[in-house]
Amino acid sequence: MKLRILLNFICFFLLSLVSCNYTEKPLDQEEKQQIKTEVISSIENHIVDLVNQDYNKVMKFYVKDDYILFGDGKYWGNYKTVDDIWGTWLPRWEKITKWELKNHKVHVFSRDAAIDYVEWVHERIEEDGDTTKAYGSWAWSMQKFPEGWKSVGTMIDHRYTSGPNTRNND
Repeated sequence: MKLRILLNFICFFLLSLVSCNYTEKPLDQEEKQQIKTEVISSIENHIVDLVNQDYNKVMKFYVKDDYILFGDGKYWGNYKTVDDIWGTWLPRWEKITKWELKNHKVHVFSRDAAIDYVEWVHERIEEDGDTTKAYGSWAWSMQKFPEGWKSVGTMIDHRYTSGPNTRNND
């Protein structure tokens, strides 16, 4: 029994020593550019799903576990918050007429982690026929999974230029 405990301890020590010395090979510029392209593509596809108001596809973009959402300093939450937002808003909007992203600034942390800072412009027709126009920025924390890049966290700010939400600019 003592020998078994000693052997387990030695194995654990050796595995710890080897794993602590493992370092990931640094990414070259070509690899970083490929990751940036994949991250931007994933986010752009998410916007297409939003414009198409496809709730099921929209929600596949977000990771369910440990999701973090912070917006405008007014609300924050987790996956359920995002689910509630899109589950409530998408059916209420008559049509999304514009959702453009510009000035993507992607920082690659590793082969499976990156963040994209991006500006957006959005226009939609509300269920009562009013048009809402807004703009702002997103910071998408992205992680690569077997099925592709997904958002693990978001920070967003909004500014409304017309429509019922213009009162929220203060």
